[in-house]
Amino acid sequence: MAEDTAIPVWSPDGSGLAWAGERAVWVALAPDFEPIQVTPSPRPGTPAWHPDGDAIAFVDNEERSLSIVSLVGNPPVEIPLLSDELRESGALLPLRNAPAWSPDGERLALVTWDGNGDEIYVVGADGAGLERLSSVRASGELIDGANPDGPTRAIADAARPAWSPTGEHLAFALTPEVARSTGGLYLVDGDGGSQRRQTPLVPLSGPRWSPDGRSLLFVARSSADTDIFLLFPVRKTLRNLTDHNVLVPNDAGWSASGLEIVFSAEGALYRLDVATERAQLVVDTPLLDLSPAWSPDGEWIAFRAEQDLFRQPALPPIP
Repeated sequence: MAEDTAIPVWSPDGSGLAWAGERAVWVALAPDFEPIQVTPSPRPGTPAWHPDGDAIAFVDNEERSLSIVSLVGNPPVEIPLLSDELRESGALLPLRNAPAWSPDGERLALVTWDGNGDEIYVVGADGAGLERLSSVRASGELIDGANPDGPTRAIADAARPAWSPTGEHLAFALTPEVARSTGGLYLVDGDGGSQRRQTPLVPLSGPRWSPDGRSLLFVARSSADTDIFLLFPVRKTLRNLTDHNVLVPNDAGWSASGLEIVFSAEGALYRLDVATERAQLVVDTPLLDLSPAWSPDGEWIAFRAEQDLFRQPALPPIP
């Protein structure tokens, strides 16, 4: 494929993959997985599948809107994220991160820039009820020092919203942007409320909920090392899955069973048994980039390499 590809996203039943190129959103469906252009868009963000698998949503940065495209013939939905006044001011600028569908398919969480920093917003699938869930204070430092009336820099940026399997909570990363500001992994109730820090470790990828909703998987830097962590929100405890491993991971995802994870590290893909923490090489290639994704049926692992997406058969379980 000629276009640069982004993160591969499996459909809920594993029968399709979706991704965003530089100028369009694409899907590939079983059995042949031939790429099909779903919709043209000059600057699409990473798509997200509806829980039923019959539609995908993505942020259209050209139109500053959230687009929902049906795969079963229903009319497309375009949700403006800016009023005319805000369009002129440039506030609430959508970002190219993937939106996140709530498990019931009624709402979407997404990241926007509100004039100071990146925030987590939730909006109904019909475009109603746009609501900010995160709360990032401005630092008072001007983004454009030549404009005293312009926006100020936020103390931190929110990113990577992830719904819990029940839809009760949203997890997100908060990355410090100024000295001595607070960051980490946070939870907020899906219907609003205060954000609660679970750990000061700042996710470099993820967070991703386990299928049973009991833990969150993410990559973070702790002291001098980068490792894969599990966070258990009920107890606010952490488990380092790669503490004994010399590899430097950069992204990780769950198997459908929740018994294993797949992660990328140093130009290779590995699968890791969560119980034993034993890792097994899946594929080693100098072209390997980021974002491995395990298919829901456990048969395939999709990943990005250079300007293409690949499917790699998953190996048998680690003995």
